[in-house]
Order: sequence, then structure tokens, then C-alpha cells
Amino acid sequence: MRGRPIDWEKVKFYRKKVSEVVKFLDEYFLRENPYLCGNEITLADLLGVCELVQLIPVREQMLYESNPKVKAWVERVKSRLGPLFDQSHEEIFGLGAMFDQNVNSKMWQNCFLKDILLLQIT
Repeated sequence: MRGRPIDWEKVKFYRKKVSEVVKFLDEYFLRENPYLCGNEITLADLLGVCELVQLIPVREQMLYESNPKVKAWVERVKSRLGPLFDQSHEEIFGLGAMFDQNVNSKMWQNCFLKDILLLQIT
């Protein structure tokens, strides 16, 4: 991907898809339960949270953090794993610095905010 221009239409498309998944997690899986499959943490929770935190290095974590129930679930899973969670994600979280160097953060933020406003309106 290095050296290629950002396809903002794809970015917008995938932001919308992630937002739909987050809404589904909230309204279906976490509607009455603290974890995806009930009252106990399962492999489904670990995998789900690992997928969502991949948004952190590309500065898109607001896509799930804006949903209080999903954000609380992510924090619950992370706290159950303790320091092991952060240790196992060190390399992924470290990609944020590389991302910041390769993308004009201000431009990215402006587009992100505009798209969030559009998603809330539609």
C-alpha cells in the first residue's frame, strides 16, 4: 500500500461496514449479556476484541468506542486478560507510529470527522 493514494471511497465504505457490525454486536450479542455468548468470557470474545482493536493503529477506534456497550465489552475482555492482552498486541499497537508517519493525520482526522457526521445524519 505504500506510495499509493488513499481511496477515500473505500475508507468510507469500510467505516460504514464496521459501524454496522458494532451496532449488531450491541443490539444482538451484547443486548442482555456482558459477553458475546452469555455471562462468561469465551473464545468468541477474544477473537472479536482482537479484531476491533486492530482499528487502533489506524486511528479508527472511535468506530467502536462511540458505542458505550461495545466499548465496555472491549474493556471487560481486556481487563480479564490483564497484561497478557497488551503484551500480545504490542506489535499491532506499535503500527500506529508507522501509520502516523505515512498519512497526514490532520487530513485523516478531518475526513474521519466529516464521515462520522454523515453517518449520524443518515
